[in-house]
Parts: sequence; structure tokens; C-alpha cells
Amino acid sequence: MTLREAVLWSLQSEDSYGLKLTRELEPLGLCKEGDQSVYPVLRGLEREGLASHYEKGEALEERGGRPRVYYKLTEKGQEAADELRKRILP
Repeated sequence: MTLREAVLWSLQSEDSYGLKLTRELEPLGLCKEGDQSVYPVLRGLEREGLASHYEKGEALEERGGRPRVYYKLTEKGQEAADELRKRILP
């Protein structure tokens, strides 16, 4: 499974943010905390119309006073995740 596929798979079950995704995918060997590799994938999914983002929660000091940014699948993204699931789990 590629990092892109893993992010798509993860977002199918719930909205999430970059650091949480990184921590979830690190044990799979797809990324490491601090390497920032999840963020280009998330932006790519947005460019493709598969995901969108929104801010949620309180302003966080570690984010420069901004709320956390969450990503969610669009309808098109959900369809792509469903196709991925069919391919992986026939």
C-alpha cells in the first residue's frame, strides 16, 4: 500500500489531521513523525477533488494560535476509497 492509498483509506473511516495520520501510519513504515510526508499527499488529494479541509477546535499555541486543520473525503474521494477497498479486500 502506498502512502497516498493509506491516507485515503484512513480518511474513509473518519476526518483527521496530518499529525494524527502520520502517527497512525508510522507503524506501517509509510512515514515517520517529523518528516512531513503526509501533508503533500493531503494537498494532492485536495487538488484532485478527493478531499477538503476545515479548521476545528481551539487555537493551539503549537500551531501559532490557529485551530487544527482537519481533512475529510469528498464524495469523489469516498468513491475512490471504496474502489481501493474493493481492490484490497475482494
